[in-house]
Amino acid sequence: MIPANRLAHVAVLAACVAVLDGCGDFSSSPSGEIPGYSVICVLSNVVAPTRVTVYPVVPADSSSTLVEGARVLISWPEGSATLTKSEVPNRLWGTTFSAYADTGRRVEVIPGRRFFLQALCPDGTEIGGHTTVPGDFRILAPRPGDTLLVVGGYVDLLVSWTPSYGGAGYVVEIACDAEGETSGRGRWGPRSYVVFDTTWVGRVSVAERYYGMFAVNVTAFDRHYFEHVFAGVPSAGVDNAFGVMAACWTRTATVFLVGAQAR
Repeated sequence: MIPANRLAHVAVLAACVAVLDGCGDFSSSPSGEIPGYSVICVLSNVVAPTRVTVYPVVPADSSSTLVEGARVLISWPEGSATLTKSEVPNRLWGTTFSAYADTGRRVEVIPGRRFFLQALCPDGTEIGGHTTVPGDFRILAPRPGDTLLVVGGYVDLLVSWTPSYGGAGYVVEIACDAEGETSGRGRWGPRSYVVFDTTWVGRVSVAERYYGMFAVNVTAFDRHYFEHVFAGVPSAGVDNAFGVMAACWTRTATVFLVGAQAR
């Protein structure tokens, strides 16, 4: 089990990948040439709209500069969607950033579906990508609606689930309900962990003012995400560019946290 505090939620996995992009060995391009672009695409059933970023590799500060005028297409066996430049939410920092987005909400991320990426840059560079969404799974524990006791400011959790076919690993997140974060109790940041089996056991600190409804999210991520984020592979699921095209699938169980004295 590896703590993953940088992975705040699957909804911001793409932003986390963007931070890591470019950290690999640029000299390891299969053709021996350094690609001119970096592409980030992480498909998720809880992130909308689907977005793709295309950045120039140089200059060094280009990670904040979206390539203008690119033609970006995501396709799957039953259809396709052309993405347009838009401002999309970045929940990690509570701001927005520029990306090519599926504003028509045509991309439907479902388990086992295979997706392809085509990006044509203004200079004629063609970038490709592919990924397959991990298979569906069930959360076995906790069960939706379970009441969990907070003792001495901590709650002990056992989270288990069935395997996801094609999943290379999982993110387990404990998140306060959105209403609770805005009801005067202050913000309780999600606690996230990365595991490579189907069980997580841990102790989470929870202050009394946060008792109430919580979401236990389990996200399966694919091999490309593992290769790029954890193994440091410069290009995973992407052709003719640095970066990653990956996919993940999330299941959620909503539970209630109460103090031991309220039992």
